[in-house]
Amino acid sequence: VVHGYSSLDVNKFFKFSNNPHHKYRFIIPLTKNKVKRFFLSYRILSTWNSLPSTITAAATNTIQFKKMIKNLDLKKFLIIV
Repeated sequence: VVHGYSSLDVNKFFKFSNNPHHKYRFIIPLTKNKVKRFFLSYRILSTWNSLPSTITAAATNTIQFKKMIKNLDLKKFLIIV
């Protein structure tokens, strides 16, 4: 979605921050709605923002992105119910 591989308009769902060190960082909207906090579109933002900028920039190449993300420990983002 971020790099245009989807027909969805990223700007309709997400807002980019103005962080010069992480070009593809998103603003996480504040919400008091407990249900909305569990929407994928809300939960994925903190996970994406935690990725190093080298990986988010590499997302233009799917193969390279997959290789780089395999080396990350993303356990802290798992929600076990």
